[in-house]
Amino acid sequence: MSRKGNKRSWKNLGFSSNPNKHGEAVASSSDPCNLCRVAVADITLLKQAEEAKLQIMAVTAANRDLEREIVRRKKVEKALRQSEEALLESGEPL
Repeated sequence: MSRKGNKRSWKNLGFSSNPNKHGEAVASSSDPCNLCRVAVADITLLKQAEEAKLQIMAVTAANRDLEREIVRRKKVEKALRQSEEALLESGEPL
């Protein structure tokens, strides 16, 4: 447990040892009533998963928007073709 420019270790903070594999450390004291258990968990993977989920949600929303735009453009294209055909069938010059 050290910070840039501030060299603090678990020992300097009064803990009897570095955190174990579960992120737990126990503060040392001559009085057993003054013990403190600290739990530290690495949430890096959780945060990465949350970020990936947000990205997937954003991409999914963008895909839905694009699908709606495709449908809209196909309707416009169909209407344009129908109006072209009607104009051609009327015999009016273009």
